[in-house]
Amino acid sequence: MSNRTLLLLFDVDGTLVDSAGSGSRSVRKAVEALHGDASVFDRVQFAGRTDMVIVSDALRLLGVEPLPERLEEVRLLYLAKLASELEAAGDRAKALPGVTDLLARLHVDPCFQTGILTGNWSDGARMKLSHCGIWHFFPFGAFGEDGPERERLVGPALERAGAWSGRSFRHEEVWVIGDTPLDVRCGIENGTRTLAVATGPYTRSQLERAGADIVIDAIDTATDLEAMLLDFH
Repeated sequence: MSNRTLLLLFDVDGTLVDSAGSGSRSVRKAVEALHGDASVFDRVQFAGRTDMVIVSDALRLLGVEPLPERLEEVRLLYLAKLASELEAAGDRAKALPGVTDLLARLHVDPCFQTGILTGNWSDGARMKLSHCGIWHFFPFGAFGEDGPERERLVGPALERAGAWSGRSFRHEEVWVIGDTPLDVRCGIENGTRTLAVATGPYTRSQLERAGADIVIDAIDTATDLEAMLLDFH
């Protein structure tokens, strides 16, 4: 087994947690409160995209220019709604099976460093992961405010990983882990490894066709996942 340290960059929704729809309900309610119509979200793709782009698309469909101050207004109201939605969801918003155990193992294993790479705004990601009891496993990350497209989040994630760990990571030592083809494309376009988990809205075959290096059905059913990542060539 390799003695390298690998950097694992995890997506949030559908990969680490099931937030019981709290995020999508919150953004719909925020836009509806500010602009009077949330039905446009029926025409907006959520999975794998950044919050900034999701809200921008919705505003344009409403004929509203997504200026920075308008996006910030939505973001702040979204966060307030999210706190209420997570509280109402209770234990229906939870870490996916096997996730907490995996993160606990990775946390004490010198072969791995864990971070977040998500389209969620950072405060939203913190709220979801804190509610599910796993935020403390992630000392750094890259978030929706770091760039409009997911592919642009790898650079900030690597910079923060280096600042935290005191070492640099080569791209072949980095795994982007997510549940959508956009997560896979993010890794491919940045020259990292990609692990896709079929616990979100996409099937195993769809994730395989997207070009993921490894596809697993779920974290709790993957056998020797750490060894699989370390031994991958």
